Amino acid sequence: MGSGRANQQRLLVTVVASLVATPFLIIGAIRTMDSMHTSALHWLDPSEPARVEYERFTEQFQSGNTILLSWPGCTLDDPRLAELERTIAHYAAAATPDGPLVQHVLSGRSLVEDLSRPELGLTREQAIARLQGAMIGPDGESTCLAAVLSPRGERQRAESHGYLVETAKQVTGVTDEELRVAGPTVDALAVDIESDRSVDYYSGPSALVSFLACLWCLRSLRYSLAILAVAGFGELMILGSLHYLGVTMDAVLIVLPPLVFVLTVSSGIHLVNYYYDQVRAGAGDDAPRRAVRQGWAPCSMAALTTALGLGSLLVSRITPVATFGKFAAGGVVIAVLLLFFTLPGVMSRWPISRSAITAGETTSALVVYLVRMARAVCRRASLITALGIGCLIVGGMGLAQLRTSIGVNNLFAPNSRVIQDFEWMEDNVANLVPLEVIVRFPPDDGLRMIDRLTLLMRVEQAVREVDSVGGVMSALTFCPRVPTARGSNSIFRRAQFNARLEANREELLASHYLHEADGGQDWRISARVSGVGQIDYQVVLDELRGRVEPLLDEYAADPRHGFRPQTSYTGTMPLVYGAQHALLEDMFYSMLLAFVLVWLVMSMMLTDSGVRGFARAGALLKGLWLGVLAMLPNVFPIVVVFGLMGWLDWPADIGSTMTACVALGIAVDDTLHFLAWYRRETAKGDPPQLAIRHSFQHCGRAMIQTTVICGFGMLVFGLSGFMPTKRFSLLMFTLLNAALVADLVFLPAILASPLGGMFAVRKRRAEGVA
Repeated sequence: MGSGRANQQRLLVTVVASLVATPFLIIGAIRTMDSMHTSALHWLDPSEPARVEYERFTEQFQSGNTILLSWPGCTLDDPRLAELERTIAHYAAAATPDGPLVQHVLSGRSLVEDLSRPELGLTREQAIARLQGAMIGPDGESTCLAAVLSPRGERQRAESHGYLVETAKQVTGVTDEELRVAGPTVDALAVDIESDRSVDYYSGPSALVSFLACLWCLRSLRYSLAILAVAGFGELMILGSLHYLGVTMDAVLIVLPPLVFVLTVSSGIHLVNYYYDQVRAGAGDDAPRRAVRQGWAPCSMAALTTALGLGSLLVSRITPVATFGKFAAGGVVIAVLLLFFTLPGVMSRWPISRSAITAGETTSALVVYLVRMARAVCRRASLITALGIGCLIVGGMGLAQLRTSIGVNNLFAPNSRVIQDFEWMEDNVANLVPLEVIVRFPPDDGLRMIDRLTLLMRVEQAVREVDSVGGVMSALTFCPRVPTARGSNSIFRRAQFNARLEANREELLASHYLHEADGGQDWRISARVSGVGQIDYQVVLDELRGRVEPLLDEYAADPRHGFRPQTSYTGTMPLVYGAQHALLEDMFYSMLLAFVLVWLVMSMMLTDSGVRGFARAGALLKGLWLGVLAMLPNVFPIVVVFGLMGWLDWPADIGSTMTACVALGIAVDDTLHFLAWYRRETAKGDPPQLAIRHSFQHCGRAMIQTTVICGFGMLVFGLSGFMPTKRFSLLMFTLLNAALVADLVFLPAILASPLGGMFAVRKRRAEGVA
């Protein structure tokens, strides 16, 4: 990287450029955090079939942007409920410049009144029975108010939530503790609140922990501050770039800036340790240049493999996961480049003496322990290698049983207010996860409305028979009983009934259970499934299709009909299932992609003649084989930890699945540094076991230091109330420590075993080795 003067000049240019960019990045970072808007219903890529069908459903019928309110004692005859509904309905109908926050409002009380009209011919008890499980609780009395938000209300959901809660308290007199508020909008708002809280409460402590750990490891305030400055600038750059590139901040992206921060600190630790090694070796003023020369390749390769691991998340169909991978990969590469432009200048401007390093050295006991550990590993190399491979096999079997979940009960802690209100609403009123069945009739089907309703009645009955389904509502809920008797008298009665349906077509359309377009009709059947507990949505969907599809096949086989109505299954439940399925499938593909890319990079690095040697058949095969062996310690933490989760039936959520590729990218860093030192020592003529001990002495300390910094820097976010962030933090801490064990035990055992004989660089190849 040049002389000391050149290093200092590059430092000056980098500092000036960073200072110029900082005000713009601060503005962008503030706007990024202000744009926080999370919607789990929109996590799936817009091109995914489940997302396409859901978007079509919301366009035809209504959005799922609903807030439900209730309280103990909220019954059909509660006058407070009637007054609250009138108040909000009056507000929704009022003309305002920006439009109201609420589009329309309804309750179990108003629905019962509507169904009890004389023209429908239903008793109050029959009306309640139709709504039970959907808007009325199992006791036949408890109910709730449902406010459907306008597009403006969804954009300003915090304001919408505040308006509804304050209005409910003022009109009904219930307290905050008594009022129960639930619905997808409430869940999304709670996610945003917890995400903001995570940034406000934990970003600072995370940076402080990383800095203190860096200071403890390096024993140099100047070098620690330099690394902290670069890492902080990288974090600011990520937040600012999100705004300028038009990306809305999402709860999944909350851990992105601190992750880039701790990874930058980790890379800085390795580079400074290369410098310390040169100072100890007596390089004097030339130590920064030699450190960069020696550390450039492993640090660059480590940054590249980390970026490849993070970038593999781009294959994910979960939009925020792909965004996370893209920005994390770019952030790590840029931050490491900034380190190489900054740290050599700091080292040249403020060099450190050998005596200062020795005086501040508090880890000599650690080095002694590492050397003892190296001897122990070498003595039992074959046994440790066999045990490591055995753990990989057992972990792989557990990995095949891993399942995912992104339901509301996996987003928040069980004692959170969101979960408590959700569970109360499901226990006392109705299940909250909608499952929508759409039956589509073509324009030229030749059917009357009563004929379509007759088939719809059979489909609805099939939906009700699904075990996990609670209440069901459809156009049939708002119609008189459909005459089904046969005979001459029934023909007249059905003709009369059909005429009434045609006359009341507008009412059916206004109910949002019928949609007409281009002469065709789409009829909606809305079922409710519980969002609490371990319900397998795949099983529910399979059972539903197993009941509905044969019924429609039978209908199409009847020569009187000659066509088959089309069906689709959408709503929150199929969308959540689609996201869960995508999470698990994408985790596999992104891991496979990351493995292949990192394996090829490591294989090329482990080929004695580099890229040119890699092109020769013999060197190619040797490099690929060495790459496979070198990857075993890197996949060890992922396979073992996620395999254990599979064996214990612990579901992986959106935060957990991201850690796999992140951990692979980080684990490779230590592997690369260890192998670089091992090959350098064997190139000098050291036998493998002695080279392993020297590698422990050179980089074992830095490997432990970087694990401490990254692990504890991310562990702070384990206090977050947003469970994906919490699990990401805890799982990252676990994976990093498992990776450290793999690199300090499994990798040296492989090198010392018969499997690792080809890793050594023969002495005649030593010429030109740094």
